[in-house]
Amino acid sequence: MKSTQLFPDIVIPECILDAVRSGVLTDISWGNDCAPSFMLTVDALSDNADEALRLYVDHEDQNQREDEQSWRFAVTNAETVMDTNNAEDALAFLVNR
Repeated sequence: MKSTQLFPDIVIPECILDAVRSGVLTDISWGNDCAPSFMLTVDALSDNADEALRLYVDHEDQNQREDEQSWRFAVTNAETVMDTNNAEDALAFLVNR
């Protein structure tokens, strides 16, 4: 999985890993990003992937985040549309959008 190779110090919650293993999410992490990111597989395979929602996962410890005031999970497209510290809430928002 790209996220564990690129961001070995960020723990990905099990519910997100389960969604990747089951094919619901695709790990789209990129080395230039500051945190691992995931996208619904159906969106990752579409022609509109650049416009699709992405789920970013940051450090558990706020002091290790690029912005210590940020939430651990962010669902974004061109703008942030949801912030939370709860992995299951972020995943549900992305899947049920």
